[in-house]
Formats: sequence, structure tokens, C-alpha cells
Amino acid sequence: MGPNVKGGKNQKKGKNNTNNSRARDVRNIPTSNESEGLFYGWVVAVLGDCRFHVNKTTKDSYIAEPYLVHLAKGARRYGRIMNGSLILYSERSFEAKGDVSYTFNADEVSFLLRTNEIKDKPSNEQSSGTNLGFDFTSNAEEVNMEEL
Repeated sequence: MGPNVKGGKNQKKGKNNTNNSRARDVRNIPTSNESEGLFYGWVVAVLGDCRFHVNKTTKDSYIAEPYLVHLAKGARRYGRIMNGSLILYSERSFEAKGDVSYTFNADEVSFLLRTNEIKDKPSNEQSSGTNLGFDFTSNAEEVNMEEL
């Protein structure tokens, strides 16, 4: 008998393929090139309809201003994008939006963090955005409700 006795058609088609097609080589991942408009970003909100809010990150800084990016139809096969995912996106020159170029898996993210290519995302208190710039402390005198 042949070497592949069990399995269906798809397993037999890949019998000569020794490497795993789902595993990506960490050394061949795309890098950010700001002159070409490619940036790293942490996903902070999934808006639906393949749209995401992303915070830009570089080697030195983490910019906590949400930027709207869109996942093109052809790029949907590369993996799921969730809150906290790292992506590579390109900014559009004609409007304030961007397009997802690449999604990073966990091995690639740890490699980029080890090589100091990106800065780690901040903790939940810094990135949650619950404060929104409002100061809830009041120095004013207390208002008597009966006078109103």
C-alpha cells in the first residue's frame, strides 16, 4: 500500500507537503514603513462590517487616538481580528481612514516585542478610555436643591 492509507482527498493532496501551510515564518513578517504609509496598530474596538478602531504604535510611543481601518474582502482569510490584536495597516491619502494589510499571530507579536520593533499596548486603565478627559471633582460650593 501507499504511504497515506488513511484520510480523505485533501490529506492525500498534501502528502508531499512537509511544512505546515498555516504556520508562518516569524522572520518573513512584513514590517512598518512609515514612508510608504504602513503602521502598526492595536485594535481597540470592533465596529462590525469589517471596520475597526486602531491605536497606532511605534518603537517609542503609543498614540491613543482611535483611527478607523477597514478589512478588505480579500484579506479576510488571514485570520480573525479581535480587541487587542496587532495589525499592520496603511493610511489612505485622500481620507482619514485606513486598510488592514496584515494581521499578526501570537508568535509574531512576541517576536516584534522582543526585538523592540513595537511598544507593548498599555494596561486596561490607560486604554479603556473611561475618563474621556472629564474631571469629576468639584471645587464649587454645594448647591441647595430647595433654592432652585
